[in-house]
Amino acid sequence: MEGWNKQTFEAYDDAPQEGSFDWGGLIGNVLAGLAAVAAVAFIVGTAGLGAPVVVGAIAVGATAVIGQALSDYASGTVSSTGTYITTGLLGAVAGAVSGGVGAMVEGAIPAGATALAKMGIVGSSGVLETLIENTIMGQKTTWGDLAFAFVASAGLFGVGDNLTRAFTSHADDVIGNVAGKIDNIVDSAAGQTDGLIGRVVSNSDEITYESILRALRHSDTPEGYAVAALLKRGNVKLVLKESHPSGLGGLYRFGTNYVTIYTSVCRTPQNAAGYVAHEVRHYL
Repeated sequence: MEGWNKQTFEAYDDAPQEGSFDWGGLIGNVLAGLAAVAAVAFIVGTAGLGAPVVVGAIAVGATAVIGQALSDYASGTVSSTGTYITTGLLGAVAGAVSGGVGAMVEGAIPAGATALAKMGIVGSSGVLETLIENTIMGQKTTWGDLAFAFVASAGLFGVGDNLTRAFTSHADDVIGNVAGKIDNIVDSAAGQTDGLIGRVVSNSDEITYESILRALRHSDTPEGYAVAALLKRGNVKLVLKESHPSGLGGLYRFGTNYVTIYTSVCRTPQNAAGYVAHEVRHYL
């Protein structure tokens, strides 16, 4: 004879539960951590410690908080609010210190240093910053971390430095050409406009230092009197020449106090006075 005894239990759901992760707690903790980062950034900023220190505090602090959040999500467990605040504070302090140190190291690069030397200094600065950040954060630093910091810092600086020099050189050429064309146009417009500085009266059509000075004074304008005074006191030296190869009516040599007027274009003291007033603006 064979028999069985059995007991029946109610069915229950033993499948993994979805949607149980505490998203509200995670978001709140992240905001608390970022608030701690903002507090450190505000303190160092109001203390006048410089942009690199503030940027370093924000960048490293925010990265640390986000890294803590990603770690919690991967584990399925949300850490305490205190953990996030501590992480944000330590990260911000580490970033502020490393940012300040890095700025001082890079600021000490000699002006005549070669590109390779600059990359070496910046790469070493990246290694030092990594050591500082990991030490303050209580993290282990490996040789691989240091090697990556050196290569990344030096490489990014090298690329950025070359791009900056190339752009600056091209921009200088473009700006120089445009400025030259604009100056020629303005000079031409000044020569074509009679009485540019107002009512100008002269007793002679011959262009001389005295006739230009009279024309400026007879204009009865504040600008005319001011320019005449500069000429009379010797603050501005007036040079008269027959013509310019490019057909200019007037020219100011930057870095000097010399203004040259070309009589073949000006033709009358009135026009010459207009050119003088225009060129003196460049001097001022």
